[in-house]
Amino acid sequence: MESLLSMSIFLSLILSGVNHPLSLGLVLLFQALLVCFFVGGYSFSYWFSYILFLIFLGGMLILFLYVASLAMDESFGLLNKNYLKGVSFLFVFILSCIFILYLVSFYFMGVGDSLSNLNFYNNEIGYIIYKFYSLMLGFLSVSLIFYLFFVLVVVVFTSVVKCGPIRLSVS
Repeated sequence: MESLLSMSIFLSLILSGVNHPLSLGLVLLFQALLVCFFVGGYSFSYWFSYILFLIFLGGMLILFLYVASLAMDESFGLLNKNYLKGVSFLFVFILSCIFILYLVSFYFMGVGDSLSNLNFYNNEIGYIIYKFYSLMLGFLSVSLIFYLFFVLVVVVFTSVVKCGPIRLSVS
């Protein structure tokens, strides 16, 4: 969970240096994904965080359509290189401090305790994955995935290109 928190802080620092609306949306989407992982890790089931992310993704897609139609000829610039170097240095420094704290805690626990803790974390990760994707709901999940893919393909093939977005009709 500490790594999710440090990645969230890193994305927040990047968010302050981004100037294009589409890159802001992308960073915000990754931030929402991290928040959903964080909420899912502390709840009994991942369904709440999954639904939360899908609702947020739907809103972001609508915002993406608005921004893409309004800011279509704007160049997609990257971050300032000095700012990016500073933020990446800060992120590496924070991760190294967290890693050193873990090493110190494993040193004081002893070798046997540290190995049992590593085994506990592996079992916890397996349990979290099992909570997210149960074998009982496997057929239902695969059926839903195929249905959504089929609907996506049907919508793409039935849409008319000439009546599409503003971008094609401006020329």
